[in-house]
Amino acid sequence: MIIEFHFNVEPEGARLIAGLWPTGLLPFALLLRKWRRTSEPAIVPFVRWLLAKIITFIIAVGIGAVNLLRLKPQLAIENRQSRILGTTTAQLQFKVHMELFLGTAIVAVVAVLGILPPALR
Repeated sequence: MIIEFHFNVEPEGARLIAGLWPTGLLPFALLLRKWRRTSEPAIVPFVRWLLAKIITFIIAVGIGAVNLLRLKPQLAIENRQSRILGTTTAQLQFKVHMELFLGTAIVAVVAVLGILPPALR
């Protein structure tokens, strides 16, 4: 006997994220506040490099999302209409180069994190 459950995941997932996002911000803000007040010298550089890595990664993912969701469909439309692929191609090429640069920067930050003592507490 096979039992199938049908439900729409997208609205439920959106509600879950909407509920967890604000509640997760308060503990994160309190944690950052505690780190800022701490006097241990090993925590400050490690946390700064870790935050730099996270921010760089978020920027790279954002650029990739623009490439995938905006420029790729626009490129396909221009290709179907047999238009000259100038502006869209140039934008896509520039953003791909930015992603490559940010990926290299992430690897460099991870290398620095590898030689720093971890922030243990």
